[in-house]
Amino acid sequence: MDWDAELYDRQHGFVGAYGNDLVDLVRAIAREREDGGGRALRILDVGCGTGAHLDALGEIGDAVGVD
Repeated sequence: MDWDAELYDRQHGFVGAYGNDLVDLVRAIAREREDGGGRALRILDVGCGTGAHLDALGEIGDAVGVD
């Protein structure tokens, strides 16, 4: 069987939607760290699937995804 990320997103896109609140939480934590003079976040997205959140996480800090 060949992996088809577009088909997966069309049929199971709702799965990625569950992570939206978590991305917002990570964004808030990053802001707090920056305000306190802390280091930028390094983010590991375990179970990233098609990588739907990696772009947003990459804007927050160094992000790597693995599924």
